[in-house]
Amino acid sequence: MSAPLDSARFAAGVELQVTSLIDRQAHLAASLSAIQTAIEARLRDDGLNYHLVKSRVKSAESVRGKLSKLDHEGNPKYQNGLDDLDDILGVRVITYIEPDVTNVVSALTGQFKVLENTDKKAQQVNKGVLGYAAHHLVLEVPDIQTPAGCAGCIGQRFEVQIKTVLQHAWAEFEHDICYKAPGTIPPAINRAFTLASGLIELADNEFVKIQKAVAKEEANLSPDPDGHSDEPITSDTLAEVLTAELPDHPRSRKEQYDWLVDLVGSPESSPVFV
Repeated sequence: MSAPLDSARFAAGVELQVTSLIDRQAHLAASLSAIQTAIEARLRDDGLNYHLVKSRVKSAESVRGKLSKLDHEGNPKYQNGLDDLDDILGVRVITYIEPDVTNVVSALTGQFKVLENTDKKAQQVNKGVLGYAAHHLVLEVPDIQTPAGCAGCIGQRFEVQIKTVLQHAWAEFEHDICYKAPGTIPPAINRAFTLASGLIELADNEFVKIQKAVAKEEANLSPDPDGHSDEPITSDTLAEVLTAELPDHPRSRKEQYDWLVDLVGSPESSPVFV
């Protein structure tokens, strides 16, 4: 049986860890800025659709609260202090629809070293329950093929949460209500959150169906019977051609098609060949 926890010594140790974090704030903020810039560049390069990328350095208050937690046996939950925290640097990538979540996960796991890869929604589905849905990654800046701008933060760990706009809204509201509540959350409120989670899952599914239906309609727009068209290349016509040829491939951001149009040739002089 372990010796009783010395509360005063434990609290003093936590404060030392928090002070260490505060001393590193400037470096952590610079590292996070570089990581976010690298992530946004990768998503742009891959032509992925996303709503927002945001990030934060965990506050000293939040770290103090986390390091002060005890396990069920009364021992410190985080025995190694800051070294046990993967979310001191946190990034959120908000997408519009769920297939884009998968695409973002694929992009980031190909860019950084993967320490943890957890599909929270899949876990909920396997349990047959509704609730928090997102994809969590714990990544590390690699020392090989280091992303541009990240040479100064090699080895830095960070957490990425990837979710749709609707999943993000649910999680933000649920966190605001449940984690800031002064006491136990009434069962009626928990039930309401569960119902809302179900509605959000249905809405996300419908958005995917809408996207697939639109892609199918665009694919059904037959090209000229001779196999080519004299239409000038624009970002819109290029998107239509690629959708017709690759209906199962996700749509890129509009600026990606603009870039391809510039690469292929002038809209005034270049016909589309399919």
